[in-house]
Amino acid sequence: MGNVALAAAAAVACCLLVANIVQFTAGASLAAPHLANDDSYRLWLCAEQLYRGEVVTANVPYMAFPATVALLWHLTGGPNLLVPLLLNYLLMMLSLPLVALMAERVLAPYCDTQRRRSLFAALAMAMTAACCYWLGCGEVILKEPSLYLAMAMIGVAAARLVELPGAHRLSLAADAGLMIAGTVLLGLNRGSMLYPVIVAIALLARRSNWRQAIGAAAIAVVALSIAYATTHHGLHRDILIVEGHPAAMQHYFDSPERSSHDSYNAFMGDYMQQPVWKKLSLLPVTAGVQYLIPLAWNMPSSREYGASQMYSHIGFPWYAVGGLMLFFIVMGGSIGRGGGVGRWCLAWAVPYLIIAYVYGGTVSRYWLPLLPAYATVASYVLLRVSGGVGRKAFVIWTVGYGLLLVAALIAAYILS
Repeated sequence: MGNVALAAAAAVACCLLVANIVQFTAGASLAAPHLANDDSYRLWLCAEQLYRGEVVTANVPYMAFPATVALLWHLTGGPNLLVPLLLNYLLMMLSLPLVALMAERVLAPYCDTQRRRSLFAALAMAMTAACCYWLGCGEVILKEPSLYLAMAMIGVAAARLVELPGAHRLSLAADAGLMIAGTVLLGLNRGSMLYPVIVAIALLARRSNWRQAIGAAAIAVVALSIAYATTHHGLHRDILIVEGHPAAMQHYFDSPERSSHDSYNAFMGDYMQQPVWKKLSLLPVTAGVQYLIPLAWNMPSSREYGASQMYSHIGFPWYAVGGLMLFFIVMGGSIGRGGGVGRWCLAWAVPYLIIAYVYGGTVSRYWLPLLPAYATVASYVLLRVSGGVGRKAFVIWTVGYGLLLVAALIAAYILS
């Protein structure tokens, strides 16, 4: 099943990649493509300026991706759209086998055979790739695929903290190497994501693995220091975002690319400058909005950003995966919530809430690197239910969740 899922993901992503290339070069060229997405344009401009040895004027706080593209351009003969797009395609596809390995380590204590363990690990990988927003960000010029690979490596290493003592599937050195590579790659592309990672590691710690947890957290802290020392995104910028600097409000709420959020923005008001207590009281709203978007009926607004970004608006695969994880959170007692999966779910759910709190739920792609962890929990639910555990509770939840989701989408459509 794993090979089939990987091949299917590669085929769909390849089709989206070709469609994007055709669109971005229509009336333009591979050397000078038309990039309507502001983030993509700034990354392209930054890479061009680095390639030519010019002073970088593009507003790009993390230079790792454009610097890599500029280096590859030097090796391949000059600016070419295929380089960043194929690089991102490769990074995304490389992350999927790591997702399967991560899920296999987390689910191993609950599977009685290797075949069953491999099956549900492959299912976690398949559910990750099936989520259209996750897959759709892998064929455009964005940093997300780098973050996918980084978080997949971190996830594989962090799975050590929930494995049974003496049952580790990788050596300590291998896990340490993955943690170092993952945190450094994450820090060089979006250092602020290291804060939720440190929180997740702390939540995974227990008496029997506290030394390993401290080591993993220390690696993440060092990677964060490296990120601040080598990028334009320092600690002061993170503080400004959390404190609600007017520029942050403009970027995350009022920019032209977020015009589809106008009714939500009117309801939230000046969210970035609200006091902490009010942001916390609004967390159910911001987390819910982050969960639902991008909405299917806003697909036309992404037409100029590429076929893959339109594809990203198909949210139902994610709603299915998210519903399985929410079942575990709400009704997990019916299938067994304790043990490693319970701590795993909590550890990676908190970063989702942190992102919703900081950005008001308006930038849902920031949580996409966490999706494999959620797909692992979803796979655990299917593992238990397929074994005959908690089926009645699962049926009740499926009906209730389905009705609630439909109501939420109708409300979102009316308000949008």
